[in-house]
Amino acid sequence: MYADWASLQDEIQFDKTNRSVLHKFPSAVGKDVACSVVRHISQNLSITVNTCDPSNLESHSEVKWTMEVLCYGLSLPLSENETIKDCVNVYCEWLSALTSPKLSVPKPVTEDPNPYAQDMLHHLLNLFVPRSGSGADLVKRQALMCHRVLRTIESVAKESAMLTRETWETLLKFLLAANDSLLSPPTEKEDTGLSSCKLVTRAHENKLFLFPLSALLSFLAFAYFFFCSRILKVFRVTCTCMSEEDGGNAASVMGPPTPPGQRKSTRPLAAITAPLTQRMGGNFYPAYYSSLFAIVLGLRTDENMSGPVLSNILFNSCDLLRVDLAGAQILVPHILSSLELVLHDLVPKFRLCEQIPSVELRKACVHLLLSMLCLPQHFKDLEIKDILSNESTPEHTISFISLKSRTTELLFKALFVETDSANTQMLLGGLMLLIQDLALCEEADHATIQPPQHEDQTDATDPHADASQASVLSNESTDSSYTESSYHRLHTQSHDNETAYGLFGQATSLVCNRLMASWKGELSTALAAMELLSGLAKVNITPPNMLMCKRTVKWICDFIVFQCSRPAPNHSRDLHSMIVAAFKCLTLWLVEHSRLLYDKECLHNVLEVVELGISGSKSQKKSSDTGTVSLKFGKDEKSVYTQNKASDTPKFKGEKDLMPASMRVKDAAEAVLTCIIDQVGAFPPPCGPESLFSLLDEKSLLRYAKGTGLPEHGSPFRYFVLDNSIIIGLLEQPLGNYEDPLPTVTALIRGPFGRHAWTMQLRHSPRTNKMSSSKSLLSDPQRPLPNENIGTHHTVKHKFFPDSVDKIPLTMADKSIPTLDSLVTDVKMESDLDKLKRQIEQQTQFENNIARRSQVEAARRKTPPMECKQPKVCQEFQTARLFLSHYGFLSLEALKEPSNCSLPPALVMLDTSNTNLFSDIEALDSIPSRDSDTVHVFYVKTGQKQAQDIVSNVSSRTSVQPQFLEFLHSLGWPVDIGKHAGWTGHVATSWKIMDQDDASDSEYPRGTGGSVYDGRQQVLYWADVMSEVAFVVPSIDSYNRYLADPQGDKSPQFMKRSSSVTLTKPRSLTQESVDRMRLESPGSPTDAPMMRSKRGRQPLMMGPDTKIFVVWLENFEDHENFPSVELLGVTSTGLEHHSTSSSLTLPRAPEKDVFIIFIHALQNGLFRIHMQGQTGKLTMAIPLVDGMVVSRRCLGNLVRQTAINICKRKRLESELYQPPHVRRKLKIQEMVKNYQMKMDAPDFYTALFQDVCKE
Repeated sequence: MYADWASLQDEIQFDKTNRSVLHKFPSAVGKDVACSVVRHISQNLSITVNTCDPSNLESHSEVKWTMEVLCYGLSLPLSENETIKDCVNVYCEWLSALTSPKLSVPKPVTEDPNPYAQDMLHHLLNLFVPRSGSGADLVKRQALMCHRVLRTIESVAKESAMLTRETWETLLKFLLAANDSLLSPPTEKEDTGLSSCKLVTRAHENKLFLFPLSALLSFLAFAYFFFCSRILKVFRVTCTCMSEEDGGNAASVMGPPTPPGQRKSTRPLAAITAPLTQRMGGNFYPAYYSSLFAIVLGLRTDENMSGPVLSNILFNSCDLLRVDLAGAQILVPHILSSLELVLHDLVPKFRLCEQIPSVELRKACVHLLLSMLCLPQHFKDLEIKDILSNESTPEHTISFISLKSRTTELLFKALFVETDSANTQMLLGGLMLLIQDLALCEEADHATIQPPQHEDQTDATDPHADASQASVLSNESTDSSYTESSYHRLHTQSHDNETAYGLFGQATSLVCNRLMASWKGELSTALAAMELLSGLAKVNITPPNMLMCKRTVKWICDFIVFQCSRPAPNHSRDLHSMIVAAFKCLTLWLVEHSRLLYDKECLHNVLEVVELGISGSKSQKKSSDTGTVSLKFGKDEKSVYTQNKASDTPKFKGEKDLMPASMRVKDAAEAVLTCIIDQVGAFPPPCGPESLFSLLDEKSLLRYAKGTGLPEHGSPFRYFVLDNSIIIGLLEQPLGNYEDPLPTVTALIRGPFGRHAWTMQLRHSPRTNKMSSSKSLLSDPQRPLPNENIGTHHTVKHKFFPDSVDKIPLTMADKSIPTLDSLVTDVKMESDLDKLKRQIEQQTQFENNIARRSQVEAARRKTPPMECKQPKVCQEFQTARLFLSHYGFLSLEALKEPSNCSLPPALVMLDTSNTNLFSDIEALDSIPSRDSDTVHVFYVKTGQKQAQDIVSNVSSRTSVQPQFLEFLHSLGWPVDIGKHAGWTGHVATSWKIMDQDDASDSEYPRGTGGSVYDGRQQVLYWADVMSEVAFVVPSIDSYNRYLADPQGDKSPQFMKRSSSVTLTKPRSLTQESVDRMRLESPGSPTDAPMMRSKRGRQPLMMGPDTKIFVVWLENFEDHENFPSVELLGVTSTGLEHHSTSSSLTLPRAPEKDVFIIFIHALQNGLFRIHMQGQTGKLTMAIPLVDGMVVSRRCLGNLVRQTAINICKRKRLESELYQPPHVRRKLKIQEMVKNYQMKMDAPDFYTALFQDVCKE
């Protein structure tokens, strides 16, 4: 079908099947016959009468003769409007024979409708032929009749089940021929095409999707060529006329007003280009490709350029480079040149199509740009042939890699001038894609270019950044340090966009400049900028650009300072969300580039902004020093707050009023401070990134304590609470690996930011390398040997006072102290005094006798005095008391309750006899120290719509594409559910480690397509210092379990973990608490952590349970039929039914709350992204953007970043969310309230000396 364009074009343009035999006669004869016959037939139609009679046309010849008359009637002049209308009514009613025949339809047509329908379609083409000399009113009536015909055909195509292939082909040709009439050059100002173009072509566009796929693809290929050739003919003729009229200046960049013919030609272009790019992907006949890209003439930017045609092509071709259209890459140079005209300036310097807003045109151009960012690195040296070259001009070829610099410069320029928020966020996502792709490409190719070392650049091998000249110079704080240390030097970076090193510097400089100049008041754009900076912090640049890293941290700090310093009326939730996002971004930069804190200026800036966030002011802030500095960003001048002088007298903590911008800001600043202390330079911890705190708990410690087994009653741990925020569990038994009888205490410290285990010893000598192997020196240090040379002994009688003291006269002061006898006033006191004197005399006599006896015995033995021996080493200590005392926690002041508030004392002892304490300790440890997210991954084969079919695909690797498995393993690393200490995708199996005795030795299934990561045995896991993500691939087993047990109460996935224990409890100590938890939460899985707020207790505000799906599509069109609602049940995380307040329960996420990232592998090796979900101001997370085309090497990284950023934005948006460390702090305060042992100081000290239960 359509094997030869030329023959098909003649068949359509010179078709004679719409000619009637009446055309052989004079027009008056045909007119009289048609008017008479048609008027009679139309009187028996259902549209004209309520009850019509059966048609009296009973034979084939009668019907054919009548159709010849109707054919001629449709070609009458528009002045015969009523007759033409009657012809239309007759044919529209007769076409009902293909669906539900009306009574007025002739019997031959009803019995075999397809041949008659084909003839009727040929005849109806006469209706679309323009008539010259007709008025505007008649032309509009003709357009309405054309529209009615198209609607009738649409109804037939939708409802009929008897259309043959020949009828479908006739219908396709009918549409082509009708559009050929509409797109023909206008014969006068008002004609059918101009009046009905918008109305009719829109109807055509809707009808394209009614046809069978094979016929539709063939039709689209031909239609694209056919109409492009028609449009370009009009385009050439119009330009020629314009040049003749304006003396050759009409084709200038600005261009004169668009002529009517040219205005007409752009509308059908939109109608054809849009469905073409949306429905691409089929197999086209090879002959079509030779002229398929004739549309490139409309992309010309030379003297023959037409602004309206160019803008229409760009506006309607967003998908041109992200569909499997073979050979579309030859358009890339021409599209890039066109994009430069639009995106280089906020207002393009050429005339646009009036119907296309400038912002929407720029958005379409950004989409095109995002679809070509990866092409230079992907195709590299592959040449692109210039299809516009001809015999007169030499053939010009360029390579994809040669377009790299132009693409990069265009992205930076567009980002610099763009003002629309949505477009800016899309460009920021493209910038992240560009840098990430280039960095990974350089890392893979080992082709990193070593940049020259500048004087102010930090050496990559230097462990201390403050050793560089830049750091020394920057430490000199002056009044102008704000501008000298960062801002003005940002513009001195070399414009090297060929390497990731250069792009990294340019990107951070541009984004930070724009953030402070234009984006600081726009929430969505500022969040996108922070997401970009967070992504850049993780990009592996070799060598690291430490100077730019330092400047970026400085910019982030200054952004926080500026936002916190804004007037009170400007403070809002959105403003505080920006500050919180900035603090999170700052945390990532410090963790990923820990050497920055060796720089004194950088450390000072960071700690100062943390202080500002926590307290609301800086210690060095003075009202007289508050000022602004004017900075120029391009043509704009902005004023920003200056920093405080380092020489200012600091204001101490106790002297400041704590007034943070908000509690959210305070919490975010506290998280940064704790991260600096705990994680910077130490992440990942020794136990891996799965856990930020120690994996040791009471049970594991008691295994290594001296003695075996656990006590039947009570606990060997003492629990204290410090400052109402830290729980310390102290074990006074030495661990089994320490044989020295030294005072040893093991502390389990639980605070807002996790759990830590420490073992401490009170040693008599330091632990050094030389002495570490000698147990005798550690446990029993010897006293020094006596010194035999004691020198000359002089016998001297020592006196307290000189002999002349009695000769000194007494003064009044000496007499101020009365004698004892003078104070005795009664008989009882005199008796007591005599008794005391006798006791003193007796004691004196006794001691004198002992002294004489000792002298006699010594003289009798005549032996030298013996050296004193040290007592035996003590085996028992009150090490809990020693620990609290040595660290300054134990004091009388710490045991007193504050008088002016209801807070408990600074030091509180908890009641370990209450078994509920241990279940609450377990609940505390089930609150993670960072955010936890879950992403579910699905694979959809071509045409699949059922949930059961979709989850079955991952059962075998032969059922999925190889790229899918590679993509899965780029998301994270596999972890064993039973041995994993982090988030697993469900609360029932998270933050637990199974006992070795209970661990299953069964092998994992092999050869799966990802179903092994369904959460039963393994998941894919990824974590950094701020968040952890579990990637779960639901399987058919998961789906069947959900169908059998929708609530998840009896799911084997969790029943098998019933023997597992949490990290924080000995089994014998908490069995009662586990039973109590099960009774209180009968609907939760076995051993699920108690997230639900109990009656009368502080609720845990966990925030939204964001549902994120990643869906791999074999056929891109299947995203329209993805059953997200049906798959919600198999994506349960256990958080759906947990309360976020005492009376509010999170419902199951509706379909609109599910965020879906669709991935489709293109034939060229790249991947098309489609985003589906909410489009609010806080949910358009980057780096992935709808329609983006990404490379294979960075696909997994970008998908993971986008999923994490979506969850972060949802938490920022939610009012029911509290950071993990806040939830932990509230839980600790709740435990203090419930288990505090209220006692006075004597009772507290007495309890410290009492032994706890031991084995």
